[in-house]
Amino acid sequence: MPVAFKNAIHMKQSGEAFRGYFMLGEELTSKKKDWKEGLYFGAENLPTSEEVSKLKLPMHGTNLWPDKTAFPAFDHLISNYMTACTELGHTIMEGIAIGLQLPTDYFRTRFTTQPFTPFRLFWYPIDMTPEEREAMQKTDEQNAKDGTAAAPPSLDSAASTASPKVIDPSTSSALQHPSASSPPNMTYQSGDGKWYVCVC
Repeated sequence: MPVAFKNAIHMKQSGEAFRGYFMLGEELTSKKKDWKEGLYFGAENLPTSEEVSKLKLPMHGTNLWPDKTAFPAFDHLISNYMTACTELGHTIMEGIAIGLQLPTDYFRTRFTTQPFTPFRLFWYPIDMTPEEREAMQKTDEQNAKDGTAAAPPSLDSAASTASPKVIDPSTSSALQHPSASSPPNMTYQSGDGKWYVCVC
């Protein structure tokens, strides 16, 4: 996406809604500049804009979409995907409710009627220009304690986590065992600091 299109939806325009684009080095992770760029979106249907304004809810508001002439179906694609993921979350919680011998809609009617569903698209550059490498080096020097500007392991605070299977594009079938060059799609760290591969 051209820089002009990105800057047109920069997240500084969204205020506390925290929606839109941020450039390389603008986001902090654990108080350190993280070398990634991305787009932040979220559900727009609930609560209403009036409620958001009245309650001053952070992380709620209107999405900043890229130019619809250049990207005509982007907003519909992302909105539909977020809706599908939200319904998947409700379905997972229904299964958990059944396992706990609770009514199927137990969580949906009590806790997730209006779920908070931020959606983010991130890009971590591998091939950098000399200018980007210099900027990252300066960032690393500022973060001299551990010498890295990359994001640490993710802390997932959601009630459940869904991980899609890795699909082989040549056969359209799920890869049961990722290759050595392709890392597993999810791992987790236990309380004792050891890492385990999730079998999905």
